[in-house]
Amino acid sequence: MIIKAHEARLTNEFTQDDVLSGVVHSKFKQTVNLKFKMPDGSGRMLTIAQTGLVGLPDSLVVGQTELKRILQLPVHSTVKGNGFRLIFPHPKIELRAGSNCIDKCRLVIPEPKIEKFNLPNLASFPQTFNQYKLGKQYTDGFSYFPAAQQEQMNSSLRLISQAWGTANLEFIESILSTFVGMGIGLTPSFDDALIGIMAVFEGAWQFSKMTESKNRASRYEGVSLQDLCQGVRWKRIIARNTTDVSAKYLHCALEGYFSDNIVKLIRMVFSEQYQDLLPVFDDFSEYGASSGMDMLYGASIACDQINHLIEKSSTSTA
Repeated sequence: MIIKAHEARLTNEFTQDDVLSGVVHSKFKQTVNLKFKMPDGSGRMLTIAQTGLVGLPDSLVVGQTELKRILQLPVHSTVKGNGFRLIFPHPKIELRAGSNCIDKCRLVIPEPKIEKFNLPNLASFPQTFNQYKLGKQYTDGFSYFPAAQQEQMNSSLRLISQAWGTANLEFIESILSTFVGMGIGLTPSFDDALIGIMAVFEGAWQFSKMTESKNRASRYEGVSLQDLCQGVRWKRIIARNTTDVSAKYLHCALEGYFSDNIVKLIRMVFSEQYQDLLPVFDDFSEYGASSGMDMLYGASIACDQINHLIEKSSTSTA
């Protein structure tokens, strides 16, 4: 049987000519995760998702009927191929993908158009999120831990944001070694919050570079994900400390690829025009048991830190 994917969103790991060997890792109502052994010996996951779900990096999208057929495969069933052509031998199912749409998952903020340095959504994000969370009475994944451990993880996320702003690689690495993988679910709460932090700081770096090229005052001096990760043993820490599913999204984030809802959120945060964040918060609140809220929490911490850096810079240059 041949199944044609509606859409492919594949990073470079899955677009090479190498034939990869893998297995069905896990199955859910609307997704199937496959785990492959890469040429360097590491593991990497690819998700087969049903149409209508949020777009994900390293994924193939199929219809509901086609997904049901794949869901019939037992966990640990073998699969071979690369991202564009997957073959399940028992029973034989071949999944083919057409053009690659990975750029939809690439975090790229729009070119600033207003001459004055003004980011109203960045400035209001922390307070808006806190009010939203209280008003909706949402809980996050951290609430399942004892109070002392909650504070320890929350403090570590804030310290990561502070270190990110100054590119303190060794300090970030020491925190990641301790806290990556902490939390409940397939994507632990700390990891989800970390993805929110990574996305915000990548957006800040892009905005800084764009304003710098136009000779406008840029009050945030940061580094890109690519620069920050040089010399930091992120991949080894991630592979050793967290779940396979979480490792997939952290690896994609390190390469600048995020889910559709995160890309949309960060583009809004670094827009120079006011936009209503609440509908996007609503979308995140429906994402997993607590993953969406944990990502927003991390993003809020990062926004707060960048606002602090901007205010500090403005005061020092006044």
